[in-house]
Amino acid sequence: MKSKKNSKKKRENNNQSKIKNQKRKKSKILIFYEGVDEHKVNIVSNITNSLLQWFGIPAEVKVEGKIWKNHNELEEIYKNLVRIRVIRWNEFKLHEYVAPAEISFERKKAEGKIKGWGILYDGFFLQSIMLSALLHQKLIEKIDLEFIPVIITDRQIATFGEDGRYHLRIAVLGYPSLISEKGFFSAPAKPKEYHISKMISEDVAIVKGYSLQEEIENKFPLLARPYIILSLLWIKYGIGFCQNETCFFSDSHTTESLLKSKSGKITLCNYHKDEISKIKEKIKD
Repeated sequence: MKSKKNSKKKRENNNQSKIKNQKRKKSKILIFYEGVDEHKVNIVSNITNSLLQWFGIPAEVKVEGKIWKNHNELEEIYKNLVRIRVIRWNEFKLHEYVAPAEISFERKKAEGKIKGWGILYDGFFLQSIMLSALLHQKLIEKIDLEFIPVIITDRQIATFGEDGRYHLRIAVLGYPSLISEKGFFSAPAKPKEYHISKMISEDVAIVKGYSLQEEIENKFPLLARPYIILSLLWIKYGIGFCQNETCFFSDSHTTESLLKSKSGKITLCNYHKDEISKIKEKIKD
């Protein structure tokens, strides 16, 4: 009788231990990239992992490599990339006609032979295409919320707003999340000094713009951290951006708030503090 009780207790302890281990299991943030320096991506990954530990969020970042692998099997995807280009700021539509030269351009871009200067893509459609590319190339087996893909790209992305026009974005959260390296400079509103210099002299504006762009490029690994972490928080916990410009996880609308909130001292608003505390409490239980 005593032996049966001990055996039952042992099974219960084992079950509790399994449940605890499942709770402590870390989610994986899988980084894929295109048109972005590999060294930069690795730095972003390392410092984001340190920050996840500091926050106490049960997740880790892993760099998976370039998103484009099997170039000969991606012709349909190249066509779709052409179809989702934004031609007019106030027009939301897919393009029916796709020229062979444009498909060739997308193929060369995927192969890393050219850069995509000056081309703008619809962010939500691009998200869908990138998911197709991940699944088609078997870079992910299926949609699994324990494995969150994030694509860091040099493409310019925009989303169509309720005001009937496109707006440039740094990131589009979802599955996968997209982070635009170029968006860190182009999407937020520039400081007053930049616009004043533009009125005075185009040459002065170019110098100021270059200086600002250089600062943002140098700080890219720091600036990218909150967007990578939010990719996980949004998909797993429904935690998104806030409008508090000083918060690390804010949706920065100006260059000034971007640099201050994401590359300076880390400050969280009450909402993000509370939500991250809830995640940590769940791990302890």
